[in-house]
Amino acid sequence: MDQREKTAVLERNSPPAPQHVAQPSGDDARRAHGIRDLVGGATLIGIGLLFGGSIFTGNPSALDWMFDGLGVFWIAKGVYQIATAKSTASV
Repeated sequence: MDQREKTAVLERNSPPAPQHVAQPSGDDARRAHGIRDLVGGATLIGIGLLFGGSIFTGNPSALDWMFDGLGVFWIAKGVYQIATAKSTASV
């Protein structure tokens, strides 16, 4: 009996070596981080609005001012990062 028949199932081609994965450029990473900051700030303000503890709903406490201030800060930071990232021409 031929030994090759018994081991044929075990013989497989190894997967190809992973190719170089392109990392985002500095500006793309900056835009992505800016979008995360925007979403984080909007989430902070949105949670305050949802639970009624926001300066935008009236009668705010000091904690409401703090969290909404952080939300506005993160939104402004995200807008700044997106605006200052160099735009690239699409080809």
